[in-house]
Amino acid sequence: DNGYNVRYIIIGFFNDDYSNYLINYVNSLKNKEIFNCFPFSGDKFINEIYCASDIGIWTNCAISIQESMGTGLLLFLENKSSLNYLVEEKVNGFVWSEHSFDKEIVKLIKNRSFFNEFSRERRFQHNKTFSYDNLANAFIKNLKNLKIGLN
Repeated sequence: DNGYNVRYIIIGFFNDDYSNYLINYVNSLKNKEIFNCFPFSGDKFINEIYCASDIGIWTNCAISIQESMGTGLLLFLENKSSLNYLVEEKVNGFVWSEHSFDKEIVKLIKNRSFFNEFSRERRFQHNKTFSYDNLANAFIKNLKNLKIGLN
């Protein structure tokens, strides 16, 4: 409503009552065209979305947070113990409380120079241990160290 150039992407819809409820809710909104709703998707598509996004917002713990960190996506996580340990404040993201969410998101959207200060490259270097390749290599290395055969 305030004229900000924002797109909101939601991935993970199924053919169930809850997903249908959410889609109907989104379609009832005044600015429904800013929402893109996608079904449950594979990692290639989701990784492309992470790479094309400016910020990622999560309210609940999910493996997708760590997946997004491997792309250098700026995190914006709710301040709860299941999430806030993932964020190094002002390095790879920020935490928000229910009372500061609107204020903090608007601040991010208005301040485009903010994204230069916290560049994707800087965040990627910080989070590179979460990339698929690095996680797979670490897993294989640990298997070799345990002398477990790989078929």
